Amino acid sequence: MQPYLSPLWERKRFRHLGERREAQVPEIAREGICVIRQDVPPRIRAFARDMRRDSTLAENLLWQAIRNRKLGGFKFKRQVPLGGLILDFVCLEILLIVELDGSQHSGSQADARRDANFEQLGLKTLRFWNDEIVDNLDGVCSHILSEAIARKGNFNQSPLL
Repeated sequence: MQPYLSPLWERKRFRHLGERREAQVPEIAREGICVIRQDVPPRIRAFARDMRRDSTLAENLLWQAIRNRKLGGFKFKRQVPLGGLILDFVCLEILLIVELDGSQHSGSQADARRDANFEQLGLKTLRFWNDEIVDNLDGVCSHILSEAIARKGNFNQSPLL
């Protein structure tokens, strides 16, 4: 089944990468991400934009460490709206989500359900506490990088490509 890709999504996602890049994106990514992404309400997009402007200390620290392909050459985006949710950081190339959690997320069943839903779409979610980012940024980046490299290896061997 060919997923619906809006013209705007096509231009944004592949405008600087050319058509060759689309073939490298796993099929599940094209189906899962694009289907979720096509129906983002304008208020959620505006909220995500506001969250990019008003980041927490932990988000800023991690963003400075992973932006512009600084972490192993992987392209991360921040505060990305998907459906009615906003992801803290996501690398669409390898379907990796990085979430930073404060104390309000302690034992959250909603987070567990959300992660399970993303898992069904082929997305892997890594969760870190804000304090962990502030106290051990290098360790967190190391963990993210090792997971990213492992996922990239899985996609290179995948029959979906």
